[in-house]
Amino acid sequence: MMKHEETDSFDEDEEEDVFADAGLDYDELEFMDPDERREVLEDAGLDPDAFDF
Repeated sequence: MMKHEETDSFDEDEEEDVFADAGLDYDELEFMDPDERREVLEDAGLDPDAFDF
């Protein structure tokens, strides 16, 4: 039996759900500069390192 490995990253659909739940728009985050995006994610209580833009 194989053990399911958990990862720290999310797939795209999960990311969009997480952002929506936090009141953020995925498309807006994509177009932000990295420093601004990091700050917005941290302010929303999310770990910026868990997402790949």
